[in-house]
Amino acid sequence: MTAIINAELVMKDHLIPEAVLFVEDGKIAGFGEMRTTPIPEGCEIIDAEGKFVGPGFVDIHSHGRGGADFCDATDAAFDTIGKGKLEDGVTSFLATGLTRPEDELAEMCGAAERYKARCSGSTCLGVHLEGPFFNPEMAGAQNPDYLAKPDAALVK
Repeated sequence: MTAIINAELVMKDHLIPEAVLFVEDGKIAGFGEMRTTPIPEGCEIIDAEGKFVGPGFVDIHSHGRGGADFCDATDAAFDTIGKGKLEDGVTSFLATGLTRPEDELAEMCGAAERYKARCSGSTCLGVHLEGPFFNPEMAGAQNPDYLAKPDAALVK
């Protein structure tokens, strides 16, 4: 078990100053105020030095990070983004792709599935496809060459 001590623990509606957080097998095993919570013998100790400790962020709309884009559709791009997101405190994300040709969207979805299987950083929860089903008058920055009318077969 690991004990993260001297943390400012972020709770739903308050902070616990000078807290201890116990982690076991990658999951929270307990927490409390340091002055009243005993630390079991044999714990690995990490001193948070008064820094905030809170839940990981969930990024529901991101195209990339660290010079990589999900539309690159490569394992290297997903690894770069996933590791970088974890460094930023993002523990899970949706891989967001721009409106692209169908074969490129399929490649991106395949890269996402491969990443999910090996998860080398933040967890990929799935894919957020921006299109191609946009009203051409409301497509914003999407490439108009790849817009399409809604098609249930394409979604499947």
